[in-house]
Amino acid sequence: ILPLLIICLIIFRIIPFIRLKNIIVSIFILSLPLFFLIFNHQIGFKNIVYNEITIFNDPGFINMVNKLQGEDGKKGLGVFGKISENKYILISENILVKYITQLVPSTYFTQQEKILNFSFSPPIYFGFLFPFLYGLYQILKLTFSRKLFFVSTLLVIPSVLAAQSVDLNRLIIFFPVIILITSWGLITLYQRKKNKLVYIFLILIISLIVFQTLTTVSDISIREKARFIQYYGKE
Repeated sequence: ILPLLIICLIIFRIIPFIRLKNIIVSIFILSLPLFFLIFNHQIGFKNIVYNEITIFNDPGFINMVNKLQGEDGKKGLGVFGKISENKYILISENILVKYITQLVPSTYFTQQEKILNFSFSPPIYFGFLFPFLYGLYQILKLTFSRKLFFVSTLLVIPSVLAAQSVDLNRLIIFFPVIILITSWGLITLYQRKKNKLVYIFLILIISLIVFQTLTTVSDISIREKARFIQYYGKE
């Protein structure tokens, strides 16, 4: 991801190449031991890549492609069916859908994606959704910050390459982006607190966060262990 980030920073003219030149050289020098280890342990490296990039490991995916092509063949589409329903197009569509899924607010501010695959607590409290949306609106208004945000979405790639639709463990490197945007939204709202409507809105946000905190603490103490045992089958 790091080389891809650097390339995008240069292409979108976020940081001039001259300022990045020393960083690129330093990263290359520091990466030499890693390249040496990869060269001397090629089988181990291939196994690591295979275990980490699991998006293509689903055998049902190839079966689905064959089934779609078979149905197209029955309808007489022939070559056109093979062109429209091939694994490369479907893989591209799957990657695009997964990429968008990583950026949907419900992934971070609701219980839709469970922490550690069993917890009912949301990754970030729903009350922070409103500052996040306001911060995102402020960021997208500016050309420079808009470019920086779109480049930062490359940090979701590890989760995209996982077998499941969203892997919160891998999204941990993108969480700082969400937190920074939310913080910017809160700062901007606080600066406008003299506006009565904004002041009331801030009070509602704080009240919702406090309520969710109390609910989470209560839920963890009463039900979290039972959910853990139900999911993992042991204490």
